[in-house]
Amino acid sequence: GVRSRWISVVPSGPLGDAITESCTHHGVEFAGQRPEGDVGVFTVLPEKKSVHYQRRHAVFAQQDPDSLDWAQLLATASSKPWLHVTGITPLISAAARTSWDRALQRAAQVGIPTSLDLNHRKQLGTLEELWAIVVPHCSRLELLILSLEQLDGLATLQLPGHVSLA
Repeated sequence: GVRSRWISVVPSGPLGDAITESCTHHGVEFAGQRPEGDVGVFTVLPEKKSVHYQRRHAVFAQQDPDSLDWAQLLATASSKPWLHVTGITPLISAAARTSWDRALQRAAQVGIPTSLDLNHRKQLGTLEELWAIVVPHCSRLELLILSLEQLDGLATLQLPGHVSLA
């Protein structure tokens, strides 16, 4: 296997412990912060065929971006480091976006290859909003992962006269 580390903010207490213990059980090292507070949750609403997210009050959304020392967190990565981020993070909150930006900037400064799974969630914002956040980082990415639906949406945004596949 490949040594893996998940850098995040999860609450202290039983729910946060369950999350970090699951990481350990699956061979993933947890690094980050463990402040007091709540974990984000989602609820499947079968009758509406949808998912409801409750992230606003989670410690991840309310994190202090200065509490994550990206120079230290990325310096202690494996001998072949790689940073992977998602497009969910910068839309969760301003604080999460700041941490996300700092992680990408630090990885670029020290030459760590980076990948992004766009993973657009309509409940958090529009594809156009997310893409505006991502564009300044595109030149730093080694790999961009997106669905055909997201590719089509980006083509519609970026290419005049593009006819949507939808």
